[in-house]
Amino acid sequence: MISICAFAKINWTLRITGKRHDNYHDLISLMQTVSLCDKLFFSPNSELIIKTNLDLPTKDNLIFKAYELISDFLSTKKGVNIELHKEIPMQAGLGGGSCDAAATLIGLNRLWKCGLSLKQLSAIGAKLGSDIPFFIEGSYAIIEGRGDIVTQLLDTPRYDIILIKPDFNISTAWAYQRITEYSDVSFKYCHKLDNALLTRDFAQIQLLMKNDFEPALKGEFPEIGHIKTSLMEQGAISAMLSGSGSAVFGIYPDQKSALTCLAKLSEIYPDYWLRHVKTL
Repeated sequence: MISICAFAKINWTLRITGKRHDNYHDLISLMQTVSLCDKLFFSPNSELIIKTNLDLPTKDNLIFKAYELISDFLSTKKGVNIELHKEIPMQAGLGGGSCDAAATLIGLNRLWKCGLSLKQLSAIGAKLGSDIPFFIEGSYAIIEGRGDIVTQLLDTPRYDIILIKPDFNISTAWAYQRITEYSDVSFKYCHKLDNALLTRDFAQIQLLMKNDFEPALKGEFPEIGHIKTSLMEQGAISAMLSGSGSAVFGIYPDQKSALTCLAKLSEIYPDYWLRHVKTL
């Protein structure tokens, strides 16, 4: 049996730079994985069986679609037993579906001894979702194009994070439809934020952490702004929507301050999903 942890991600910044001819959007983002993860287990089987701890439709989830893609690439239909223990909330902007798909490609590559490189797996995964190449290639990286251009960064910033997901979901496709204005930013923008995170320049972090989905969604989901305010009032260095939401994260300089915040926010939002995690 092969086991893989599929780690969630946050977007330190997410700027939408244009609409492509293939109906995807061009973007630039600085992304990092965090310690929250799903766990996937792969073992040989005569047929495909996918088991989860949630009520997920087998043929509509990204694990099944990743299996189909790598099977088509290899021109084979091998059986496998895949078991998913899911902890990352869905439609939260934390990459829960994409990291499961990436883990599936990696897991099947190992189980079946295919010998495919990370670049080959990334190319397969890019056909399925924009975040998947990131989850295959790196834990801290600048993402460009429609998500398929991944530049890994060697030094990783270490922060404690509080994640809050309100009691509503946001579809990524729906969120992209709300984008009507595009940002004029470059690769250097992400490098500047990277440097601020590594040197703990909190003023620059606050200035550079921007997510273009926030202004596009604030009218429909004002609760996002309320959660950001609560995080800042409870001592966050900065707070922002992750991906297309609906999860919001606040960053803290150390574990003690993060856990103090978590206790207070648990009282403010008793019905919301909250977690303390660390960047990886």
